[in-house]
Amino acid sequence: MPTRQTIVITLIIYVLLMTFSGFCWGQSKEEVFRAMQATASEMNRSLPMMVGSGLKLTTIIATNYDGLNLTYVVKSTAFSIEQLDPRLIQTKIKPVTVNGLCSNPGALAIMRRGIKYTYLLYDKDNRYVTEYSITAKDCGF
Repeated sequence: MPTRQTIVITLIIYVLLMTFSGFCWGQSKEEVFRAMQATASEMNRSLPMMVGSGLKLTTIIATNYDGLNLTYVVKSTAFSIEQLDPRLIQTKIKPVTVNGLCSNPGALAIMRRGIKYTYLLYDKDNRYVTEYSITAKDCGF
């Protein structure tokens, strides 16, 4: 039985894939970016949402500063910055996220189109903890 987090992430990836599917059919990066913004705005209407034990997805942000990027802002609802180890997140949590995205055909298709996923983590008091990004390169492409 899939977890709520898996269902939410799969739905997000599906909606994004459907939105960006035109990218390979000649849409400019600016057109794709506008579609990303519209999709993120639409999805933000359903947020915040618990996506795991003690984790709340608060916002999805589409940016085009250094390439196309989807940023997921995640807040720990249980832990303060003193209880969270950024190095542990980078070495233990990021690989799990990489594996999840790289094994999801929809997410992989999005990344292969040049779109990067970034995760920002904040503690229960909204203090910045760490961030990491995942690209198609992390999946071997």
